[in-house]
Amino acid sequence: MVNSNYSTAMWLMYATCRLLVSNCRNKLSNFAEYSAQYTEAFLDELLALINEAEAMPSEEMRAQEHSQLLEELKPLFKDCQRKFMF
Repeated sequence: MVNSNYSTAMWLMYATCRLLVSNCRNKLSNFAEYSAQYTEAFLDELLALINEAEAMPSEEMRAQEHSQLLEELKPLFKDCQRKFMF
């Protein structure tokens, strides 16, 4: 598992992304001149992706879950090994 190494807190990154989307909405006509891709629907999708990413569990929580599952599997491995040897 790759650990992220950011020099800032994740909540600050999400807040910055939301601020960027908000500023883009405020100057949508300027952005639309640059590219037709900048629409309200595009910004809504972008904001939904930001919310989805923020709702994901942290790396520490995911690592803890994996460790817990590994510990639960260890006794099952011994049981399977005994049954195989039998």
